Amino acid sequence: MNILRIAILFAFCTLFINCSKDEHGLRQNSEQEKPNPKPVETPDPAPVETPESETEIYFEVIIGNNIETEFSDNWLIVHNEEGKIVDYKSYEKNDILHFDTLKASVPDKFSVSHLYVGTLTGRADFNIVSYTEVPKGSSWVIGLLNPMDTYTAPEVTGYFDVIISGDFVPPSMVYISNKEGNGVGNGGSYVNTNSSGDWVYSINRELFESDDYYLTLMSRFGETGYFYLPDVKNGDVYNLDFNMRSEFDSFINMELPVTSQIDIFLRGYPEAPSMSSSPGYDFYSISRLISGNGILPTFRLGYLGNIFHSYSFYLSAILDDYSYTYYYFGSELPRNLVIPERPIFNIDNPDIYNFEMSTDLDFRRKFNSWTSASDSENPDKRMTYWSVFSASSLVFRMGLLPEEIKQLYPEMDLSSLTYKSSKLYVDSITYDEFLGDSFSGDNYRHSLRIYEYFSL
Repeated sequence: MNILRIAILFAFCTLFINCSKDEHGLRQNSEQEKPNPKPVETPDPAPVETPESETEIYFEVIIGNNIETEFSDNWLIVHNEEGKIVDYKSYEKNDILHFDTLKASVPDKFSVSHLYVGTLTGRADFNIVSYTEVPKGSSWVIGLLNPMDTYTAPEVTGYFDVIISGDFVPPSMVYISNKEGNGVGNGGSYVNTNSSGDWVYSINRELFESDDYYLTLMSRFGETGYFYLPDVKNGDVYNLDFNMRSEFDSFINMELPVTSQIDIFLRGYPEAPSMSSSPGYDFYSISRLISGNGILPTFRLGYLGNIFHSYSFYLSAILDDYSYTYYYFGSELPRNLVIPERPIFNIDNPDIYNFEMSTDLDFRRKFNSWTSASDSENPDKRMTYWSVFSASSLVFRMGLLPEEIKQLYPEMDLSSLTYKSSKLYVDSITYDEFLGDSFSGDNYRHSLRIYEYFSL
């Protein structure tokens, strides 16, 4: 009986062990057949911007909607103060360009050059204009952001005649203008009808809606005066006697070199002008007047000083080896204006990439220009012009143009650039103020000011 129990227990244990092995084998097979689950993808951590990788916009350029670029290539090239290329970009109409670089490499000041290449004919010249020492953070508007009012030519409403008698013979100056600046100078003919003669100034002079006119006269001896013609009607004929002219109440006392060639322009604004081209009465528009030949070197330029809000006045005197320009846009014209003698001026190094000059003139800013050499054997050669605005320092360094740009325009001749001329601004805004106006991001900045400079 005990033997039977032992046998039954042994058989049961054997069966249990075998079943356990089978179940373990099935579990292993099941786990092997089950596909491994796809690992969960985790996004890469966002890159951490370190001070070494941060960028900064140091210059912005906005191209106005009036700039047509269909028939031109336009490039802006930025150099640092050592003359190394920082960046360069081309632009089209209405573009907004941002110049940026690593924050650690942002230049405090830089030069920006504008290369303009006309493409309509394929024979246009190459023109480069550069500005040095532009501060970082500057914004430059090229053209107009908002379209200006379209100018509409005034309608002609009739015609009138002006005849001047008396001792008033060429070379003399006459100018007539209404308040819109619709005027004309000289253009008359001398009619020798008696001992003094009559000067027919204008036959069928156009009459406009603005029908009040100032007629300014200057005799061959520098005597000035005016006639006021209010409410001019179609068909009117004005017979004026020079000796009955009205005297101006204010004068600019002019002292000119004997042999100078003079250009003079004067406009009076009845209301506050927004810019020098705002409408006003034109009193003088004299071109190529020779001092000492038809006018005395010392004379008084008359004007009305009590009825106008402000004036624009331009004088240019061209002499043998220099010229002098005085421009004023303000409310009080100078009482005396003496054209100064030529300053001492020397070019110590004419190379545009390493320019040096010397002078005894105390000036505030300058404008220098270079041009490529002409070729008598190749009259169709495309010329290259490069001009640079800069501060009053006597030296500056310009950087080379990028190789990509030079390869695009193989006819651009930079190797033969020759120094051409300089403008030294004496009484004027400073160079920093000039840059502030040019790179302020505001293309409607117009303020009353003086420009006085020598061209040498």
